[in-house]
Amino acid sequence: MEEKAIEEMLAKADPISQKVLQEAKEHWNRIAKPLYSLGKLEAIISRMAAIQGNSSQVMAKKAALVIMCADHGVVAEGVTQTGYEITKVVTDNFVAGKASAAIMAQEVAVDLFPVDMGINCVPYPENQIKKGVVLNRKIARGSGNIAKEAAMSEKQCRQALLTGISLAGEIKDMGYHMIATGEMGIGNTTPSSALASFLLKQPPKKMTGKGAGLSKEGIERKRKVVETALGRYKKQQLTGSGIEVLANLGGYDMAGITGLFLGGYIYKIPVLIDGFISAVSALCAAEICPEARTCMFATHVSKEPGAALVLEALELEPVVTADMCLGEGTGALTVIPMIRMAAQVYNRMGIFGEIAIEQYEDYSKQ
Repeated sequence: MEEKAIEEMLAKADPISQKVLQEAKEHWNRIAKPLYSLGKLEAIISRMAAIQGNSSQVMAKKAALVIMCADHGVVAEGVTQTGYEITKVVTDNFVAGKASAAIMAQEVAVDLFPVDMGINCVPYPENQIKKGVVLNRKIARGSGNIAKEAAMSEKQCRQALLTGISLAGEIKDMGYHMIATGEMGIGNTTPSSALASFLLKQPPKKMTGKGAGLSKEGIERKRKVVETALGRYKKQQLTGSGIEVLANLGGYDMAGITGLFLGGYIYKIPVLIDGFISAVSALCAAEICPEARTCMFATHVSKEPGAALVLEALELEPVVTADMCLGEGTGALTVIPMIRMAAQVYNRMGIFGEIAIEQYEDYSKQ
C-alpha cells in the first residue's frame, strides 16, 4: 500500500559494508604519513568508502546542495523578527546567485538545487530537477501553526518524505557523490526546537534559541510557543512514531530534509548535516530508521543551544566549530573542501613499502 511505501523501501535497503569500512581503515594505516593524522577526516572517508562500496577509490568531487524551502504557520505567534514573505525572497536569491549559500556554493564548486516544499506563494513552474531553477515540489502553501494544530497531516508528511527520498536517488543518478542539506523557512527554528525537545526529552528552555536574532522577550515568547505546541501534541495521546511526531511538530522543509537522509541510506549516497534544522531532521530520520545514521555526516555544530545535544544523540561529531547559525547549507559547504582534500590524500598518496619511509607502529591502544 502507498502509505507503507517508505517502510518497504527502508526494509529492502542493504546496510553499509562493514568489510569495506575495515578495508578503508586499513588503507589509511598503510598511507605514508603519521597514523590517524587527518583525524575525523579519515573516519569520514572510511565511512564514505563503505557507503559507496569501494575501498580502493573514494569519490567525493561532485557535490549537490539541496535546499528545502517552506513557510511555517507558527510565524503568526510572533516567533520571528521578519515576516514569512522573506522565505520566497531568499529562495529566489538562491537562483539569482545573491544568497549566502549561493555565493559560497559557487566558491567551492557545489551545484545548488532549491526546492519549494511549501512556500506560501503560487507554484514555481519547473518540475524537473536541474540547475538554475527552483524545483516545484509544493505540498501546501505553508504548514499549520503548531501552537494550535498539526503542521501537516500524516499523508502530507509521507509525501514530503517520499519527495526527499526520491530526490536523493535522482541526484545520485545524476552522478553526484554526496548531498549537502540546506533549508530556507522563516520560523523553522521553532518547530525544530519543539521536535528536539520532544525527541530528546529536554525542556524547551534548553532547546530554544534566538534563531535569526530575537530579543530576550522574543526568545521567551518563542519558548512559550514551543511549550504550547508540545502540550497540544502530548494531550492527543498518539503513538509517538517518528512520522507522526514530524507531522505534528515539524514543517515541509524539515520533512523533505528528513527524506533526504532516508534516501541517503536507501540509495547509498553520503548526506551531510548542516545546522540545527538539518540536524533535527536527521534526528527524525534516525527515529524512523536508526540505520540511516550510517550515511549521515555532521559538518559543523550550530550556535543554536540544542544543536550539540542533537548531534550527541545521533552519535556524530562535527568537523568544525565556527559558531555559525545561518542555515541554508552554509556549514556543510564550509566542510566539503576538507572532505574532498582528504579523499585525494586517500586516493593518491603513496603507501609504506612503495616509498622510502618506514611504517609507523600503532601504539594508540597501549
